[in-house]
Amino acid sequence: APSDKPSAKPSQAPSDKPSAKPSVSQKPTVSKMPSSAPSSAPSDGCKDSSTYMFKQFTGLEVKCSWLTKNSNPTKTAARILKYCADTQTKFQCTKSCDTCKIPPCVDDATHTFPIPATGNTGNCAWITKNIKKTTARQTAYCGANGAKCPLSCGYCL
Repeated sequence: APSDKPSAKPSQAPSDKPSAKPSVSQKPTVSKMPSSAPSSAPSDGCKDSSTYMFKQFTGLEVKCSWLTKNSNPTKTAARILKYCADTQTKFQCTKSCDTCKIPPCVDDATHTFPIPATGNTGNCAWITKNIKKTTARQTAYCGANGAKCPLSCGYCL
């Protein structure tokens, strides 16, 4: 006959026969005191592109991590100031350029700019409206408008 009380030690092997009734779980308990620290730091998703490379002024291609590799803090700050001024580098190297606080990668729906060839104005969506002209338009317009049109300029990770 089954006992009304649990045994002091668990059995060594599982039973061949299932119990007649399902077991009843104990209600979870709530701690009256919070833990002293979180179990792990929250992930902010801020990271550099793993594939993006840019040219130093010497012509050498480097990854984002190069920006912060110098052990001299003054030289590191100078690198960041110099190379993160480039809009594409700023978006691709968000951690190294310390631009993680920039809002999510979306185009500014209110931004417009002149299109000299037609005398009209364009917006971010116009850059990618014609797939055959996208690359030429990105080359022509993203240097000045990339910060307002990062998605259309292809700067998003």
